[in-house]
Parts: sequence; C-alpha cells; structure tokens
Amino acid sequence: MKKIIPIIGVVLVLLWMILIFIFSSKSGDDVGGITSSIANNLINVFAHDKFASLDLNKQKEIITNLKIFIAKSAHFCEYAILCLFCFIMLIRLTKYNLRYIISLLICTAYAISDECHQMISIGRTPKVLDVFIDISGALIMLLTIKLILIIYNNIRIGKPND
Repeated sequence: MKKIIPIIGVVLVLLWMILIFIFSSKSGDDVGGITSSIANNLINVFAHDKFASLDLNKQKEIITNLKIFIAKSAHFCEYAILCLFCFIMLIRLTKYNLRYIISLLICTAYAISDECHQMISIGRTPKVLDVFIDISGALIMLLTIKLILIIYNNIRIGKPND
C-alpha cells in the first residue's frame, strides 16, 4: 500500500493538471458564461427577493463583483487541490520538508505556465495576480496539511493538544 500511494498521487496530479489546462483553454465567453451561471444560482438560492428589489445598475454591479470572486476562488481552489495531490505524490518519494517545498514549486511552475497558456487562449488574459492567488491556494493547503499532521501525530503519540 505504501508504494501505491505515490502512484495514485502521480495519476491525480496529471489528471488535475489536464483539468486545469482544459479550463484555461476555454474562451473568455465560456468562462464568463460559467461564472454568470454560478453567480445567478447563488443569488437565486441566497438572496433572490432582496436582489430583485435592487435597481438594475446595482444588480449588474453585484453580479460583476460576484463573478470576479467566483473566478478568483476557482483559481485558489484549483491550486489548493493540485498542491494536495502533489503532496500525496511526494509522500514516500522525498524527505519530510522537501515534500512541502517541491509541492509548492510544482504548483508555482504550473500556475505560471497556466497564465502563459492563457495568452494563446481566445478571449483570455494572463494576470500576475492570478499566479499569486494560485500560489496562495497552494500555501493554504500546505499549512492545512501541516496542521492536520501535527494534530494527528499528537493524538497518535498521546500528547494533549495545547
């Protein structure tokens, strides 16, 4: 089982990278349509009556801001998940602290390449901010993994959590 975990990690990393590549290949109109659909569904579920009572300009402003938030959240989550899969891939292949560093380096390199890929995708614009959001997602995932492992190790050895 210990030998199969890194193999599963490699498969997950490759599949997730392909998924990110596919998302980046979508045109700006496709991405805008997806974020609009999600934004409208969120508004319908959580604030339909209040939203409907607002004037049209305020509604457009809210939808625009919500679409930006959704797009940036997607970047953050994509790379948090990629980082988790990288960590799983490296769990048996590297020394303890190197797992964190290599996972972050893989995510950073892929985030940069993803933005470069968007330069050739129709209606897409590469943004340095998106790379920082991607790296932030990876960092938060690494901190979460570290925290979970600390708690797990404290419980396993019977130390009380302070």
